[in-house]
Amino acid sequence: MIIKSLNLSDNNEVRKWDDFVQKHGQLYHDSRWADILRSVYSFQPLYLYGEEDGAIVSALPLFFVKKPLGGNEIVCVPHSDAAGMINTESYRMYLDYLHGHGRADTIKIIQFMEPLGDLPANTSEVDIIKDLPLTAAGIIDSVPDPKKRSHLRKSLKKSYELVIGNDSKLLSDFYALYLDKMRSFGTPPHPFRYLSAIREAFGATFTIIAAKDFRGEVVGAMLCMGFNRMLNCLWFAVPADHLKNLAGYFIEYHVMEHAIINGYTTMNMGRCEYKGGNCDFKIGMGGKPAQLYRYRFELASDGYRCVEVRTSKEKFRSQAQIWAKLPPLITDNIGPLIRKWVY
Repeated sequence: MIIKSLNLSDNNEVRKWDDFVQKHGQLYHDSRWADILRSVYSFQPLYLYGEEDGAIVSALPLFFVKKPLGGNEIVCVPHSDAAGMINTESYRMYLDYLHGHGRADTIKIIQFMEPLGDLPANTSEVDIIKDLPLTAAGIIDSVPDPKKRSHLRKSLKKSYELVIGNDSKLLSDFYALYLDKMRSFGTPPHPFRYLSAIREAFGATFTIIAAKDFRGEVVGAMLCMGFNRMLNCLWFAVPADHLKNLAGYFIEYHVMEHAIINGYTTMNMGRCEYKGGNCDFKIGMGGKPAQLYRYRFELASDGYRCVEVRTSKEKFRSQAQIWAKLPPLITDNIGPLIRKWVY
């Protein structure tokens, strides 16, 4: 196998890459993220692939990130749940290539279910994957927790109006809810233009599924994107008072319904800390943990060495608690300016 760098200006090469990742990869392997992250955050893409007999057999999408206080690192699709290397048998060839061509201080990679050999990894996080029933009639029975099944049934009797789309007004309504949700999480939000860039790049697969109340106001929404028969739930935002009124369950049901109607067979319910409250909820909805492997490599004279790494939540837990208490005037305006560095 030979490691090559993808020429993102060559449409034939890009099509070859996307054909490969459509069969073998996940949402964040798609080449369109190169333009999104370059245009919004000025990250420079370095898409590597392994080739045998003229065919792509492995892939690793990377970005150069210049740190604000100096130095630089290579990151496998910043701000993604996980992208990682497709087909990991020859992972050392990629590290050798980067030692000769990349020369960043550090490399960060998050693998989805496919570890890099026996290298030490942080395994505190998982994606939660749900196998969807064949028809919408089986949605409620696919939820193992009886209390959650009851909540789903009750939510469908509420007076919420279902809205599905990706127009500018709906995106703006979603973003307002998203800002509040990120503040409660203690996490700086992405700028609005990041979400707009994703919508522009991916078109109709970028979908917002929302609930409106009797006044016609959006009171909760999930932003989803489909890829390779999997519907990916990127962000879910419902204010606490509407969670109590089962708006979250109303949206969850219709997200699954939307996925089934559009031919998706699985749903990625998102990343979370394993055995945390959010994780337990998603498992109760019928999801199953899919292990994530977080790696950090540091540059040494003889190559890159794998070292211990912490997640952003582990590193910034105390800062997140402070951020969650700041007023919206600060978090909504300063947050998008610093989110670039929080991935």
